[in-house]
Amino acid sequence: MRRPTAAWLRARLVLRILSGLLLAYVLLKALSAAGGWLLWEVLDITPTPLSTGRNALLLTSLLLVFAPVLYLSTCALARRFLRPRVDTLVLYMGTTCLCATLGEVGTDSLSVALLKRPLWLYHVWPVNHGYTSAIGLFTWPLYGGFLYFLHQALRANPRLRPFDREGPKVLLLAVDTMLLEICVNVFSLGLFQSFFFFYFRGDLQHFSTWEIFVPYVVLGYAGLKLLAFLERRRHHLAIGLALQALGILCVWAMP
Repeated sequence: MRRPTAAWLRARLVLRILSGLLLAYVLLKALSAAGGWLLWEVLDITPTPLSTGRNALLLTSLLLVFAPVLYLSTCALARRFLRPRVDTLVLYMGTTCLCATLGEVGTDSLSVALLKRPLWLYHVWPVNHGYTSAIGLFTWPLYGGFLYFLHQALRANPRLRPFDREGPKVLLLAVDTMLLEICVNVFSLGLFQSFFFFYFRGDLQHFSTWEIFVPYVVLGYAGLKLLAFLERRRHHLAIGLALQALGILCVWAMP
C-alpha cells in the first residue's frame, strides 16, 4: 500500500482545519440566532444607549458572572481545579489589557481607512470614537486570566494536547473570542437593554461577525508570541503591573 504523500497530508490537514472553522461558524451562527430570538422575540427588547450612571453596575455584574464562569470552564477542560501562579497570571492580564486596547483602536482605525467604516463601536463607556472602551481596563485583564487558565488546561488534558500548539491555539482563541463576544452582548442586552459593542455587519446578529476573525488571528498570533517572550523573562509580576499601568495611561490619553 502506498503511503500518503506529504502534499496530500498537508491538503488533508488544511481541509480538516477549514471544516472545523466552518463548523465553528455554523455553531456561532446558531448561538447568535438563539440569542437574537430570545432578546428580540421573547423579551421584546429595544436596544438603547446605556446611561453613564449604569456603567459601573454593568461592569460589576459582568465581572461577577463571567469571572467564575470562565475559570470553571477551563477547570472543566482540564478535568481538575487549576491553581494559578500569581506573577504569571498578572503578566497575562497586564499584557492582554495593553495589547488588546491598542489592537482594538488600531484595527478599527485601519477598517475606517480601508472600508470607510469601523468594524464595531462600543456602546458602553466608549473611548477613542467608540473603537475601545474604558471598561476594557477590567474586561481585558479578565480575558487575559482566561487565556492563562486555558493554556494550563490545554497542557493538563492529554486529549487537548493537539490544540497546545501555535497554529491550532491561535485559531481556537479567535473562535473563543467571537463566542465570548456573543455571550457578553446577549448578557448586556438581556440585563441592561444595551449593546456592549455593536458590530456593523449583522451576520451574527451584530453581536460578532466573520469579519473580525482574521484580525483576531493576526492579533492573537502576535499576542501569543509576545507572551511567550515575556514568560522567558524574569520579574513577571512587575512586567504585568507595568503593562496594566501603561494600558490605563493609554486609555486616559484617548479622546
